[in-house]
Amino acid sequence: MDKQTQAEQIAKHSEAIEKIVAELTPETPIPTCPEWTITGLVGHLGRIYDAALKSLDADPEGTWPPFTEPPADWDGARAWWQERGGEFHERLPGLDPEAPSWVFSPGAERTARFWIDILAHELALHRLDAEYALRGPGARELLTFGYRPEFAAHGISQFLTKMIPSFVSHREPIAVTGTVLIKAADVGRAWVMRLRPERIPEVTALDSLDALPATDVVIAGTAEGAYRALWGRPTTAVTSGEAALLHGVRAP
Repeated sequence: MDKQTQAEQIAKHSEAIEKIVAELTPETPIPTCPEWTITGLVGHLGRIYDAALKSLDADPEGTWPPFTEPPADWDGARAWWQERGGEFHERLPGLDPEAPSWVFSPGAERTARFWIDILAHELALHRLDAEYALRGPGARELLTFGYRPEFAAHGISQFLTKMIPSFVSHREPIAVTGTVLIKAADVGRAWVMRLRPERIPEVTALDSLDALPATDVVIAGTAEGAYRALWGRPTTAVTSGEAALLHGVRAP
């Protein structure tokens, strides 16, 4: 997606997160990320901002930059999140998406566009997490949160082609063989992922829902539903078939 669209998403969701955080206590649990409280959420977001800023200045061909772990206490985590977030937001307007950058995914081009996209989707998804913390795990109105279909479709592609290669390169090797179909009816698009032992999955994007191939697993719904299903959030999408095949490509 173009930089302006992603920058709008970054601004929209970061502002919403700030407002929600102001209404909650540091100990408020995050139902969609049970290991986190609000303190953990803002610490994670600070770490993403920190990683982006350091990567944009790092050698694109180099090793992992020295990312910083977030402070464990509320005051420290919140201050760090606000500081590093403020630095990223100040830098974003002048950031050339094609500028060289270090990236953590073997499936991504080494440009700043990677980090613009990462921040857009991280903030969009964690805004949803914050909404669940505010409204409670049973808030059914959040099942149709209103992500724009094209943005959600981009998030599907991002997960399949950028995030999964990173996940599988840092986990135990994939040990299964199978195929997965992700179908987003409202945008008329689908993706087929082929799983093979000890290999990064191959992904084919399809611009039509006609004559879709038979696969071992199907994730079907709207673009938002499939986006949320892949990223491990409550969803209206339906997963059918041999769902155990998805274990090695699951979201963290």
